[in-house]
Amino acid sequence: MSINDRIKILIDLLAKGRQNVFAEATNIRTTTINGIVGTRGNDPSFSTLKKIIDAYPNIDVNWLMKGEGRPLTTSDDSGEVDSVPESVARYTESLSKIKNSLFLTSNLKIIRNHIHATQESFGRIFGVTRDAIASYERGFKPKLPFLNDLTEYFNITLDDLTEFDLKEHPKVLEKISARDDEGSSRQL
Repeated sequence: MSINDRIKILIDLLAKGRQNVFAEATNIRTTTINGIVGTRGNDPSFSTLKKIIDAYPNIDVNWLMKGEGRPLTTSDDSGEVDSVPESVARYTESLSKIKNSLFLTSNLKIIRNHIHATQESFGRIFGVTRDAIASYERGFKPKLPFLNDLTEYFNITLDDLTEFDLKEHPKVLEKISARDDEGSSRQL
């Protein structure tokens, strides 16, 4: 997991996913934050990291810099460090699955073709543009909210998308067909 991913986790954890709130709390420009956690993936500068640590002194610097340990070092009265919230652990695991998947981008195209949708109509279902769908199918990794919407919509798991080739697993495509046959409030 990159430092950019870890900063994204901190934004989710400390600012409920709102980059503007995190930017204001750290006195960092929102465009700088977006450049770090967005598609550009800019490396954070030393001054940016210092501002984050100064604004949130309970961040474990070792975790932020190296990915070792836990995101936060808050202690209770017993002096024990709180464990990582389960939601952060799930989020981290999901990011890892997305980043390391050999099948995700091809599986998105398989699903889209399976339901006979164009890139534009498929994108409309999930509130993203045709260009976004095209970039996912070319190999850019989609954002987790998009994938969460997709898995919920078709009643499949992130593992179904990331761990194997859907052409080899017709049971997953059967689930998608069943969902498509039910109809939906979202229009293709």
